[in-house]
Amino acid sequence: MIRPDSAWTIAYLTLLVAMGQMSTGIYLPAMPSLTGIFATDGGTVALTLTVFLAGFAVAQLVYGPLCDRYGRRPVLLGGLAIYTAASLACALAPSIEWLIAARLFQAIGACSGQVLARAMGRDLYDGPRYAKVMALIGLALAATPAAGPVLGGVLQVLFGWQASFFFLFGWGGLLLCVTFLGVRETLKSPDPTALDVPVMARNFGQLLRNRLYMGYTLTLAFTFGTMFTYMTGAPFILIDSLGIRPDIFGVLSVFNVVGYAIGSFLANKLSGRVAMSRLVAIGACIVFAAGLAMLGLALAGLITAVTVIGPMMAMLIGMGLMIPSAMAGAIGPFPQIAGVASALMGFLQMGIAMLMSLLVGLLHGLHDSPMQIAFAFSASLVLLSYLTLVRRRPA
Repeated sequence: MIRPDSAWTIAYLTLLVAMGQMSTGIYLPAMPSLTGIFATDGGTVALTLTVFLAGFAVAQLVYGPLCDRYGRRPVLLGGLAIYTAASLACALAPSIEWLIAARLFQAIGACSGQVLARAMGRDLYDGPRYAKVMALIGLALAATPAAGPVLGGVLQVLFGWQASFFFLFGWGGLLLCVTFLGVRETLKSPDPTALDVPVMARNFGQLLRNRLYMGYTLTLAFTFGTMFTYMTGAPFILIDSLGIRPDIFGVLSVFNVVGYAIGSFLANKLSGRVAMSRLVAIGACIVFAAGLAMLGLALAGLITAVTVIGPMMAMLIGMGLMIPSAMAGAIGPFPQIAGVASALMGFLQMGIAMLMSLLVGLLHGLHDSPMQIAFAFSASLVLLSYLTLVRRRPA
């Protein structure tokens, strides 16, 4: 099934990468209702997202060396099994504490898809072709940020909050069956020393000392942080403050997917014709401008669906434009430790996303626009990371 020239390969890798995005987006419309269902507050409910990000971040540091040592297929099968079981546990949660714990294990399983998809892509494709494939995956992924909340909103209205997690249970079970029956190993030469502590320390140290790797990775990581500030705060602004119904909230996410689709389409068209560093630079500038717009409109007292969704849509254009080139620029130079490079990138992405999600909660009692402040702060660090670490390096 997994062949470089097969469209099924692109579809399969896309579903693996999308597993994490879908797991965060599909239950966003249900978050405000969980406060009443479990007799708790919004800050505690937000922990279901924050804990997911933390688990997603840390687990990637384990998956990277594991898949370099034992191969992609067995590690992926284990991760998908954890994800499927944890999704069922989320659906059956009798308390908010149970749900938070189950979300942690769901994240541990979900991050296997992201790490292994990137590493398998690096096994199958090389150089500019890898960037182009990642752009195609990004274009296909453009539907996920909208499909998740749209589907989740409909499921919430028709069947209740558990339905979203039953859907994720089915997603994980399907991928587990497809991987077991139809996916072969893509790593030609497993590294028997990948799990040795000195080797792991050397590999991670090599990446952390590489200015270009860290430049691309941090630029992308703070972009993810910007996105997750929105995901943490927007449901409470749009549903609680502005009175938008959960299913309508999901439909409004279509505007976000349009932004991401535009960026991914441009990345696919320009890949190979414009230097990777130039595409990342343009994307970083767009993200920064969107952050300023989001904060400026909030400070002016203009808080409507348009002034919240509009800057987010613009940010996603920049994000879609930069993701393929930033990933290829960071992981491409390290084919022998692609799993570790992918894992460290994912750890920093989700770790920073978790910190920005926490920042929204910390600012909640200090300012009327906590999400907008965190959004602008993270967007500023996107441009700063590019300017200080990538700009002066060769393309």
